[in-house]
Amino acid sequence: FYNFLRGLMQHRANVSFIFAGADELQNMMRDYASIMFNIARFIPLGYMSSEEAEYLIRKPVEGFLTYDDSAVNRIKTATSGNPYYIQLICFNLVERMNREKRNIATIVDVNEVINDLLRFGSSYFEHLWRRSEPFENILLACIAELADPSSDRWVGYIEILERMRQIQKQYGTDLA
Repeated sequence: FYNFLRGLMQHRANVSFIFAGADELQNMMRDYASIMFNIARFIPLGYMSSEEAEYLIRKPVEGFLTYDDSAVNRIKTATSGNPYYIQLICFNLVERMNREKRNIATIVDVNEVINDLLRFGSSYFEHLWRRSEPFENILLACIAELADPSSDRWVGYIEILERMRQIQKQYGTDLA
């Protein structure tokens, strides 16, 4: 498959490709033995503004699926504008709406999709874990332990700090 794509990229003047991904694609582009070596340009995406996020949520399904405003706000809050997670939630939400033959997505639907992703979608978060330092993994574990995915309540800095101090005391680990 990659040989075919590489051939198209090299020998077709009016054909362009956009590959979206993270570690695996980037590693393939750096690996001299890879078919993808030296053929693509890596452009990191940053976080989206509130307006950009709303556009990404609503525009692709315009005329087929309607999001109520609270559903859109929940997606924006849960993802903090990360395009990967916006797409992940929206894809799963559209799949759910299609299965249920519904065309209006509510905050209840969004919360259920988020809960399913947190419960069953660990592979979506593995790259974040692998790319983090040990201190960051402890921080992420504390946040996960303290967070309630069915709520919009933010986990406070003081709560996280107190939990990290408990871990430090319990395991004798220096988290500074």
